[in-house]
Formats: sequence, C-alpha cells, structure tokens
Amino acid sequence: MNDGIDRLLCAVVHNDDANQVNDALVTAGFRTTRVNAQGGFLRRGNAVFLIGVRQDALDQALQLVRGACAHRAAYAPDGARYGVAFVIRASAFARIGRKDPAMREPTAAPPAETSSPNCLAVAIVQDHDAVRLSAALVRVGFPHTRIGTTGGFLLRSNVAFLIAFPHQRMEALLAVIARHCETRTEFRFVPWGDEFAVGSEPVEVRVGGATVLTFELERLERLDAATAPPS
Repeated sequence: MNDGIDRLLCAVVHNDDANQVNDALVTAGFRTTRVNAQGGFLRRGNAVFLIGVRQDALDQALQLVRGACAHRAAYAPDGARYGVAFVIRASAFARIGRKDPAMREPTAAPPAETSSPNCLAVAIVQDHDAVRLSAALVRVGFPHTRIGTTGGFLLRSNVAFLIAFPHQRMEALLAVIARHCETRTEFRFVPWGDEFAVGSEPVEVRVGGATVLTFELERLERLDAATAPPS
C-alpha cells in the first residue's frame, strides 16, 4: 500500500519548537522522523523533520509546522526566520510491514548487470532491525549510509538509511528491507495526568516495518583521489 504519498516534506525548526511540531503532526495523523542537527539555516541547534505526505495534504502539514513554531515570532526580531521547509517530489513510496515466509533474500547483482546509481532511497526502520538490515544490504551489494533518528509516536529510536542504487534493482532492494523489517505489536505505557493526578496506561502500538521513499538522482559524484582536480 502506498497511501498516495508522493512528496517528502523536510522541515528545519529550532530545537525549542521540536516537541510542539512533533505533537501537532502526530495528532493530525502524519508520520514523522526527527533528526537532530546544527547550524546552517537557523544558525543554532535545530531539528529536521522528514514527513511523507500526499500532495493534497501538503498545505495542512505546512500549516501545522508553521503554527507550532509561530510562538517564536513574538521573541524574534522582525524578519527573523524560525523555520525552513523544503518539498521534494518522490518517485515512489512503499510502507513495508508484513514478511512473506516464502520470500528469499536476493543475491548480489553480477558486475555485468550493475549500472551507475540513478535513484536514492530513504528507508526509515526501527533501531531493533537496523543491524540485521545493514548487514543484509552489504551482503547483496547495496552500499548505504545510516543516520540515527527519532520516530513520531512515543519518540521511539529508529534509523534512516540512505541508499543509492540503479533503478532496475528496486524490487531487490524492497525485498531485502521487507525480509529484515517485519512489524510487531507491543504494549507501551504512556504517561498521563494533570496537577491533581499522575499515572500511565498501556497502549497497543505497531512497531517495526519500514517506510521507504525513493527519489530520482540527477547526478552522482564520487569524491575520491581518482576524481579530485589537480592541485
């Protein structure tokens, strides 16, 4: 199921606003992935949110982010920015959750069939599955980069994989991810309370699986000694 998601919203906000942004998006039903970062656009500690959205829900997501950050405007000088958002068109989207027992792990592509990467996949998986998935990707010939992130509901730890690959290996990539990232059901205790009472209650949540967004690469440059310009 692809849920019709065809855009990646990348929102950079101040750390002070990050919890409000996450809560607003999750309450409205958006799935978020948070990456802590520094400097650049906002010139201080900030948080980057990766949100997969449908085109018709994009304005709603942007408004939620804007509203969650708006309180900073009261303390910032005129013209100061308290958030930046980028919208990127995705060429494919997949939410992987159930493993087929008959599924076999693909083998590495023979050198004769390997071409230059022209796609980039961003795969969000639970931390519990990351080590097994990383080993499997290397085994079948998918170089990748891992980024530690935080999920939306309950702020669970997860990992974002950046994977450059040739388009003809798309099915093989999804098969590897599906084999090693199965969804599970867990009970988590969620705190609640007010000034008169504090407690917690168990909530059944689905964890695991993977969310994969794929983008077309316009260009890929390898930065190594063989390609470095002469000094």
